[in-house]
Amino acid sequence: MNLVIWRDSDPDHPSSFRFAPFLLILFWLLTIAGGTFVVGVFLYVTPLGDQIFNREDEHLRAELVALGQRVMAIQDSLDTRDAQLDNIKQILYDGRDTTFVISRVILSNGDSIPATIEVTPTVYRPLGNVSTTLAFPLRFPVKGTMSQSFKPQSGHFGVDLSATTGDPIYSSADGAIISSEWTLNFGYVIKIQHAEGYLSVLKHADRPVHSEGRIVRKGDLLGFISNTGIISTGPHLHIELWKDGVPLDPEFYFTQR
Repeated sequence: MNLVIWRDSDPDHPSSFRFAPFLLILFWLLTIAGGTFVVGVFLYVTPLGDQIFNREDEHLRAELVALGQRVMAIQDSLDTRDAQLDNIKQILYDGRDTTFVISRVILSNGDSIPATIEVTPTVYRPLGNVSTTLAFPLRFPVKGTMSQSFKPQSGHFGVDLSATTGDPIYSSADGAIISSEWTLNFGYVIKIQHAEGYLSVLKHADRPVHSEGRIVRKGDLLGFISNTGIISTGPHLHIELWKDGVPLDPEFYFTQR
């Protein structure tokens, strides 16, 4: 392809330029692509791009999805807690649920403390051929370091013993496994019914050895230390002790020896 240009000042000597059709088409394509790229980048980095590409909508949808997942996790945790409470009521108690009345004394600083506790009689399921009494102090289910104490006023109804992942967890006394299940917040939770209306609860366990209904003896292997459960801050075992529906401070009933 030739391009001939005549100048008015010198019509007898025209200028001639030779073009290859392929190069001409390539030039126009590159020009169009480059212009499109520049315009696209300009729109993407300016506020106008938010309207065109719906970036704000995408961010909002992502936040809503994350919020929905958190709500579902909380709901699962609440459902699990309710199921555990129902499990205790249905399996541990044959008769009326344990109820108690607390009279409180108001201190000078405005705090209040329980003065008396009255517990209604409760009929427990028979444990079979196991010890019918408990000899205190019991041995802690695992050897470890106390990392958090008994604080019922803040909802911490037991103590935490920090230990090494994989350390064995043993039964502190004879009893029957009334629950051994996975929970979102606490990992595996093991509940053991003991004699005389005592109930021990172990949280954040891993690989439980026994299932619901199994009779265990003092010193039997129950599971292993882990860091399971979304509220766990490290490998440890949470230990609770209940008597007739009332939480007790394990430090008064357990020993490391």
